[in-house]
Amino acid sequence: HAAHEACGELGEPLRIVHRDVSPQNVLVGADGVARVLDFGIAKAAGRLRITPRGEVMGKIAYMAPEQLRGADVERSVDIYAAAAVLWEVLCGAPLFDGPNTAVIVQCVLSERVAPPSRQRSEVPEALDRIVMRGLNRDPARRFTSAREMALALENEVGTATQSQVAEWLQLLAGPELAARTARLRGMQDGASEAGTRRKSSPLPITRPIDTAEHALTMAPLPAPVSTR
Repeated sequence: HAAHEACGELGEPLRIVHRDVSPQNVLVGADGVARVLDFGIAKAAGRLRITPRGEVMGKIAYMAPEQLRGADVERSVDIYAAAAVLWEVLCGAPLFDGPNTAVIVQCVLSERVAPPSRQRSEVPEALDRIVMRGLNRDPARRFTSAREMALALENEVGTATQSQVAEWLQLLAGPELAARTARLRGMQDGASEAGTRRKSSPLPITRPIDTAEHALTMAPLPAPVSTR
């Protein structure tokens, strides 16, 4: 919702649409906050890189039907994708899957979507209702904003607190997080030691050199090559 409502320096709406909301692009941090990543293919007003009309951007299994058809995308496609991710989180499997792209496209466009409770009986009716509204193939019948969807989840179902999510993540991946922290600390310590050695190294002692060595060491360095 923050991205959808973002404005420029002069207050003009940027009309950002992520277009690639998917499990790979949602990171749950150790602090218990979920963050949407990778706005690399996001659509926004005034972007220099223009996507040709009709070009499909994103992961097909999480695309809204109108996005697959190459129509102009609005924030409703991100709401659809968020609902598809939520369906997958609840059921433990992708909403749409198949042996090839053509099958998945056909599923997104026409396959009947079952509520999550069909897969997991413990899913409450209110959560079914929210997910199915977000997945409606008619953009006008989805939530009008991501904030409206979030409020529906909070008010009708209830959500875990930030501290509860952080605790869950620690229980789920505590050893892996500790190992990563140790690796990062080791890399930082190694870099610090290398910097200290460079600073403390004495200047080399000069000695007589022959003409050939002098010519080699005094030869001009080649011009730097741009890596851009």
